[in-house]
Amino acid sequence: MTDDILAWFQKSLAELSQQGRSTLAEMVDITLSRKGQDVVVAARRCAVPSWFNADLLAALAPEAAGQAEVLLTELRTLPYVRELNPLGYAYRSEVRDYLLTRLRAEDEAQHTVLHRRAHDYFDQKLRAQGIGGEEVSWASLTEEQADYLREKLYHLLFIEPAQGFELLDRLFRGAHRYHLLGEAATLVAFGRDHVAESPSPLNHSRLRYYEAVLAHAHGRWEEAIRTLQEILRSKDLPLDFQARVLAQLGAIHASVSQLDQAIEAFKQSKQIWGRLKDVQRSAALANKSRLPKDWPG
Repeated sequence: MTDDILAWFQKSLAELSQQGRSTLAEMVDITLSRKGQDVVVAARRCAVPSWFNADLLAALAPEAAGQAEVLLTELRTLPYVRELNPLGYAYRSEVRDYLLTRLRAEDEAQHTVLHRRAHDYFDQKLRAQGIGGEEVSWASLTEEQADYLREKLYHLLFIEPAQGFELLDRLFRGAHRYHLLGEAATLVAFGRDHVAESPSPLNHSRLRYYEAVLAHAHGRWEEAIRTLQEILRSKDLPLDFQARVLAQLGAIHASVSQLDQAIEAFKQSKQIWGRLKDVQRSAALANKSRLPKDWPG
């Protein structure tokens, strides 16, 4: 690609906020048209993960694994590909969104297959380092491992939403436990993106629950209480989830010395866990449902 074309593209990208999506599509198509078809295919596939390198490119296109380094060299010359140390390379977000949208519209089946391949790649990387599907201690992860885990979750939400939300729940709890609020917010954003594409009333409520937990952590307790109360008015909530929401509601009330409300929420949560015969959780709430009036919170 000549310097004048590169300069034109970069200038156009800078002005893109004032132009339409069709302009972006035109710019991307022009730059890709100057590459071979194998590079065009690789470019679209590499939009599925949030970043890519030669190993990941090979995993996304096993039939072209022997060409991965050559294809990566070509992709690196595109004006909307940036270096992402130490991981590899990434697209500008608006270009990635366009490539993903186009891939999904043209071949939904391949879109799903690529998410599966990306998930398996990151899962294999984690398992090779002794990190499986059990609860993860964020405090013990390296930056690289944490990134692999985020990517695994992102792709799992597409291929197996139920398993993806189970993993999201475990990861969110761990991040919240270690006060990694930025990490927790990132996890919620992944879930929010998925729910926007594949609506699920329960998953929507779960995400609102996480948002309430984060609001409380940031001192926005009125917002947190309001959100949890709205969730409890939702229909067909599983009993175990209702109990969790009530326990969280009780904890927030207690933290701001609203003891009567805290006791009532804890009592309701305890009753549900009792109905579910979860002796451990019911016992854990027994004392909280009898908070003294002078409890400091």
